[in-house]
Amino acid sequence: MVVNKTELALVEWYRAKAAVAAMDKQIGEALSDSLMAAPDGDKWEGRNKWLKLAYEQKYAGPYEGWYYVNHEDDIEGFLAENCPHALRAHQLIQERKPMRKALGAAKRRVSLIANRLAKEAA
Repeated sequence: MVVNKTELALVEWYRAKAAVAAMDKQIGEALSDSLMAAPDGDKWEGRNKWLKLAYEQKYAGPYEGWYYVNHEDDIEGFLAENCPHALRAHQLIQERKPMRKALGAAKRRVSLIANRLAKEAA
């Protein structure tokens, strides 16, 4: 049972940390599956070839801006055509982004409370 704001902040931080860790594990498993499914010639020093190709961008200049090298701004379509495991990893990465923001906010809240308590103790 949460009693005060300090405990609530700690619980929030713990839950956010656990959620990000669980998502990290799922992403790692998807990337591992992708690497294992790739033929030997498609393995790039232990890195995921398909995510690298899907995210690869070039700068065309100040008027044109950035563009994707290997597809027409359709990362999920590109990955769906080439590797379902890399597609799953990409989707999980997108799901993890707000979780990491929540974890950062929770860490900052805990730090603020700890600073306040340290000042009060001094």
